Amino acid sequence: VVVVSQAAVLTLMASAIVRGVAAIYPLPAEPEFPLLCLVVSGGHTQLVHSVKFSPDGTRLASADGGQSIRIWDRRAGTALQTIADPVQDFDWSPDGERLVSCRIDGVVRIWSAATGDKLVDVATHGGKQVYAIAVAPSGDFFATTGDDMTTRLWDLASGRQRAQFADESARYSIAFDRSGERAVSATSKQSAKIWRVADGTVLA
Repeated sequence: VVVVSQAAVLTLMASAIVRGVAAIYPLPAEPEFPLLCLVVSGGHTQLVHSVKFSPDGTRLASADGGQSIRIWDRRAGTALQTIADPVQDFDWSPDGERLVSCRIDGVVRIWSAATGDKLVDVATHGGKQVYAIAVAPSGDFFATTGDDMTTRLWDLASGRQRAQFADESARYSIAFDRSGERAVSATSKQSAKIWRVADGTVLA
């Protein structure tokens, strides 16, 4: 798993590594950044399967094999928060104030990134496994994909469902474009689908 910070001032790459350690590497454009290999060292006890920079690039969140999300100071490599919850996938809100996570039992939770407190608890997809989650660029809503062969949109503030779209196959990953008007999903049929967020229409 590889993720690149969206902050314009950073050119860093974070990678999830099997032994519970994540490393931040400087990209060639910024050789002055030292190699940091202790960002999540010693924090996780299981495989780190997902890492994502906060929108401003100052923090890094990492999730391990079903135990926790940990939030780290990107420069100091120190732990800021630990969220103990079995996590399948997660995403940051655009303002960096919240994390939204999903679980294999269909539960989606919204957390305070500053305190680690749970803010909202949502039962989704009829209790089926939720594969992926993504917050829209507007920060108003988020999308989930599940084992029930649907993609659903949810209000970020309240957790109420906004829309539901039937899928022809399971979608294991999802991401919005910058406008939030389109999204792309990776499917179980070895393909990717671009679809319109307003009505779920597949565009390509």
